Amino acid sequence: MSLIIATFAALSLCFAPAPGAAAISARRPLRGNDTLVSAQGNFELGLFSPAGSSDGRFYLGVWYKNIPGQTVVWVGNRASPLSGVASAELRVSANDGNLELIGPTAASASPVVVWSSNLSSSSPGLNNTAEFRDNFLC
Repeated sequence: MSLIIATFAALSLCFAPAPGAAAISARRPLRGNDTLVSAQGNFELGLFSPAGSSDGRFYLGVWYKNIPGQTVVWVGNRASPLSGVASAELRVSANDGNLELIGPTAASASPVVVWSSNLSSSSPGLNNTAEFRDNFLC
């Protein structure tokens, strides 16, 4: 339950994002080193490697956009780090509407699902959208 609350604290699933919204979908995933900046510019979502880390592990996270240094406030795949970002993507699954982080791991060079929002009810379709908001409310 807390995983679902934390997930929706950073991302809200909506059917029609506001014009110019920071959003992803099944057709428009977030890839590699790309990031999303929240509408008011307070937060940034993307893949990161912890400061001072040189082991090649990458995580999906949310951090403050305008604070010097990277102050991470949420991490999605803490238990399953990616081993690279080139083929990584965060998308909304067309099968069930879940957010999915896909990429290579230490155990698999081929991209696999390493994190999912794991919604209890499914909402299949290519038009589902995840919108990144500042107020964390949908």
